[in-house]
Amino acid sequence: MFKSKEYDAMQVAFYAKYIPNGQSTPNDANPAELVILDPQFKTFKVIVDPTEMEEFEITEDALIAEYTDFLKNMLGNNLKVVLEQGSTRDIACSARDASCDPVYGGLSVSNEDEIGTGHSTMGYKVKLGSTVGFVMTAHGAGGSNNDIVQPDDQNRVIGNVDAYQDDSDCDCAFVDINYPYSVDNEIYKNSSTSYDVTGEVADSSQTLYSWAYKSGAGTNVSLGQIVGNVSTLPHNTLEIYRGDGDSGAPIFDIDSGNDVDLYGMAFKAAGTQGDAYSYLQYFAYDHINTELGTSLP
Repeated sequence: MFKSKEYDAMQVAFYAKYIPNGQSTPNDANPAELVILDPQFKTFKVIVDPTEMEEFEITEDALIAEYTDFLKNMLGNNLKVVLEQGSTRDIACSARDASCDPVYGGLSVSNEDEIGTGHSTMGYKVKLGSTVGFVMTAHGAGGSNNDIVQPDDQNRVIGNVDAYQDDSDCDCAFVDINYPYSVDNEIYKNSSTSYDVTGEVADSSQTLYSWAYKSGAGTNVSLGQIVGNVSTLPHNTLEIYRGDGDSGAPIFDIDSGNDVDLYGMAFKAAGTQGDAYSYLQYFAYDHINTELGTSLP
């Protein structure tokens, strides 16, 4: 009988090799979607997507042989590999404060110390090295190594704060997404639609008096005008409808349809307090990348 620790190690290694970030990567000639382990019967069941198997002309015998060799190299023993055809599907996100998987920009998130007492907004998908996650404000994250929940549920820890900076240069944090959750390069629009982030506009090209949108957990989607972009300051300023809970909101412009270009992330309201058409300060995405060491996916 194999020990549970050995099965845990096998599962982690298998996901790292065949299902990176908890989800099958499109066009990678790898149809694995999910792993189910049964220590009692020494079986290793892999759910495989039949569409990808057909597209890349992969046979079941070839997959079983490859997976068996991989596991044998880890354990030094043969383990029965069973394939089951099927596919995973995304769970729809019916509201910003609903339980969503995958998660994406504009959703309501909280840190472990503020569950039930406050929330902020998830920014957008990034990478830190090869680690996939998302950005949010440092004051929303609450501190380095904090757990982040979505929406406001201690049982749904979607990530952990891996990089954190809370000073005048950047109120920003990187959150490493936790398995089995995943993060998409999208921004919440409404209960049935999201924006697809298909491009970005660098800070130097975010011109004064041009228009941009924000999608916040506090006051939803609104359109405003850039009224401040000073090269010597780390942040820019929008005049826009904003309010409590919008910290971390992605800032973007619509390219075509639901395709958008990313500008950055909101971090502070200024001027009239509460929900109001007033001022919202944000960091450009390339400034955040410089400060945290992140990159866009």
